[in-house]
Amino acid sequence: MSTWDVLHAVDLAITAFVTCTVVTWITPLLMGRPAEPVGILWAVISAVFVFRDTLEQSRSAATSRILATFISFALCQIYLLLFAANSLGLSVLIVIGTLLLMLAGRRNEIGLLAITTAVIMIVAAEHPETAWQQPLLRLADTAAGVVVGAICKWIASSLYDRLSGQDRR
Repeated sequence: MSTWDVLHAVDLAITAFVTCTVVTWITPLLMGRPAEPVGILWAVISAVFVFRDTLEQSRSAATSRILATFISFALCQIYLLLFAANSLGLSVLIVIGTLLLMLAGRRNEIGLLAITTAVIMIVAAEHPETAWQQPLLRLADTAAGVVVGAICKWIASSLYDRLSGQDRR
């Protein structure tokens, strides 16, 4: 176990804590209602997902996360404005999203797109009265998590680099 390993583990825990706290605190200010557990969870998942060993790996993960979430957001938003959330719609959206990512040469993001689409559609089916809001809410949760995760990662890496004289990029 190196000093970097310990710092990385502690920073990951701090990142999860900060993300949870920020989303719990900011959501009521912006939305006028308490944060939903799924939103907090989605933001923390996004922060943890972008938290990689190096800053370059974190940037790449953040790009993948945002891209997959945005495509899923757009597909689900269009679908939910026209139809009710259901398992057939979920499946169709995953097929369409997968094909779009394949055409774009971004096969590594297919799993992220499928997971995001599943979360949006399942939560939308659970809350049919606000189903159309779910894609936008998950996009916002993802963005919050990615930003907090990237900032926490950058701070820890920068501090470690300065104190150790190493470069963890």
